[in-house]
Amino acid sequence: MQEHSSRHRGSPDMPPTTYSLTGMHCSGCETKIRAALLAVPGVTAANPHAPSETVGIETDRPVDHAALAAAVAKAGDYELGEPVSAPPRESGTLERGDEPHTDPNRRAADGMSDTVAGSGSAKGYRALAVLVAYIAGASLLAELPRPTLEGVMANFMGGFFLAFSFFKFLDLKGFASGFARYDLIAGAWKPWAYLYAFVELLLGIAYVTRFWPAPTHVVTLVVMTVGAAGVIRSLLRKDRIKCACLGTVIDLPLGTVTLIEDIGMALMAAAMLTLAWSA
Repeated sequence: MQEHSSRHRGSPDMPPTTYSLTGMHCSGCETKIRAALLAVPGVTAANPHAPSETVGIETDRPVDHAALAAAVAKAGDYELGEPVSAPPRESGTLERGDEPHTDPNRRAADGMSDTVAGSGSAKGYRALAVLVAYIAGASLLAELPRPTLEGVMANFMGGFFLAFSFFKFLDLKGFASGFARYDLIAGAWKPWAYLYAFVELLLGIAYVTRFWPAPTHVVTLVVMTVGAAGVIRSLLRKDRIKCACLGTVIDLPLGTVTLIEDIGMALMAAAMLTLAWSA
C-alpha cells in the first residue's frame, strides 16, 4: 500500500512546478484544464487557479513543456506560460484518480471561493463604484455653470464607454475570452468579442463630441439590451463566471450589478433618444 501511494503522488525527485496560465475566468475553466492535464502521461496532480492565473503540476517523471502546453490549448482558449515561483492554492488540487465534488452546492462554493465570495470581488465592487462616481462627477462639472439633463447624461455615457473600453484594451484577448462566455452574440461569433471594445470606444467618442446623436443612441440601446439579455441568461443558468465589463484587470463577478449596468445604459439611451425626437 505504501509503495502504491508513493507512485501515485509522484517521485520525491519531481517537485511540483507552478506555471503561469492565461485565459482562465471561472471554476469551469479550472475543471477543463485540470482534466486535460491529468490526461497527459506522467502528470499525477493539477491545480489550476483562475484568480492568480497559475497552475501547479505534479509529475512522476519528466514531462515536456510542449506536451503540457498542447493539452492546455486543446482544452480551450488557454496558454501555458513559463514556470513561476508563487504556488497557487492547495484546496482545489485533484490528483489522478480523485473525483471532484458531486454536491452542486459544495462545487459552486469551491469554484467561487476566490472570485465571488473572496476579497477580490469586494475590491472589484469598490473599484467599480469609485469609477462610476468619478465619471458622474466629471459629467456634472463639465456642464457647469448651467448643466442640463441631456448634457450630463451624454457626458456620463461618453465617459462610461471611454473608461470601460480602456480597461478592455489593457488585455483585449483576455476580455474577449471572458465576454464570449456570457454574451449572446460573442458566444455565437467570437470576433464580436474583439469588436465590442472598439464599439464602446467609438460610442464614447460619439457621446463626448455629440456626433450623430440619434444613431448613437440607437446603437447603444441595441448593444446594451443584447448585453443585458446575455447576463440574464447566465444568471438564470446560475453560471459562476467573471464579469468582463472591466476587462481582466478588476475582479468582478457576473451578477446583478452587471445587469443593472447594462439596463441602466439602455434606459439612458432610450431616454436621450426620446428627448432628441421631442426636441
